Amino acid sequence: MMRLKDIKFSDEKINRFYKEIWGTSNFEAPIVMKKSGSEFKIQEDTIEDTIMNIFNIKDKTQFLLKFAQAISGDGKEECKILNLRSSSLLSLLIFYNVSKDNPLTLQLNDEICTFEYSLFEFKNKVIRRPSNMDVVLLGKSGKKKVILFLESKFGEYYFDVTNVDTSYFVPFSYYKQYHSLYTNIEKELDIKSDFQEKQRKKSKIFEIYPIKNAHYIGGIKQMVSHYIGVQNFASGDYVTANNSRLDTISSYLQTSFSEKQLFDELRDNAEIYLAEIVFDKGIKNIKLGENSNYYKDYEELHKALAKILASENKNPKVHIVRNLMKYSDYNKWNHKIEDKILQFYFE
Repeated sequence: MMRLKDIKFSDEKINRFYKEIWGTSNFEAPIVMKKSGSEFKIQEDTIEDTIMNIFNIKDKTQFLLKFAQAISGDGKEECKILNLRSSSLLSLLIFYNVSKDNPLTLQLNDEICTFEYSLFEFKNKVIRRPSNMDVVLLGKSGKKKVILFLESKFGEYYFDVTNVDTSYFVPFSYYKQYHSLYTNIEKELDIKSDFQEKQRKKSKIFEIYPIKNAHYIGGIKQMVSHYIGVQNFASGDYVTANNSRLDTISSYLQTSFSEKQLFDELRDNAEIYLAEIVFDKGIKNIKLGENSNYYKDYEELHKALAKILASENKNPKVHIVRNLMKYSDYNKWNHKIEDKILQFYFE
């Protein structure tokens, strides 16, 4: 067993991250130290049993259902979910038990919404490959059905910033089909762009560079992909690879249909929101450049991007949440989270 505050790394950047988030934490767990981070040690028969034991999960049936969804994405989540700074683990632990008996209330722009169901790694069609939405919450605002597509971040906007002297690649097909969107992004955000032709494959790559300061540009590209995916979902263009989520959707709708009919029913007369939530505790204490910090910088980027996406959006049923959501606001959600989970992330 190891206390979180005793974790140390030789890598200064990794060590600073752990110090800011867990530097005073007495939370104890079986932990394996690795060069790039630390992981929970598997002490039970399975990964999911290990997680349920560490965090004293009460509703094991619900957790196992949502765990299976959470590791079904395309990012090899099962290999990463034991990492202490896994964003998949974070969103799973916080949102797996959203239910009628344990609802969650959020303000999305000017609407107060109450959610009673959660889905994980939901696939939406983009251009070539689907995008996997970290969390989807199903609920209502008054009598209106509401679907919230929620992208979750833990340490990505700290570890994966793009420096001024480097670039982030965006597939040319994205840029070509959404030219006006990327053109507006380049105008409004601290970035510039260029094309590069890869000689071996004779394919064009769209590069994005920070101009003055380092930024988490990968998050911008990902939210653009999710925007495309949500628009496709709203228009009835679905991915037929969400089978493990159909039982949850059927329970929410209190009906049973084929997959396409179920999705049609799900989006029928529903208000559809796209938002992003980040873990901000500790990370906002770490400076990025002379006049900013990692959280503030990404918050400003996200706010500018949300404004651009909202101006591009022509579907009155689709809404872009203006502000970057924060996990530290959990105590405003009227949602019960297990004590061990709160202790691990917030004490």
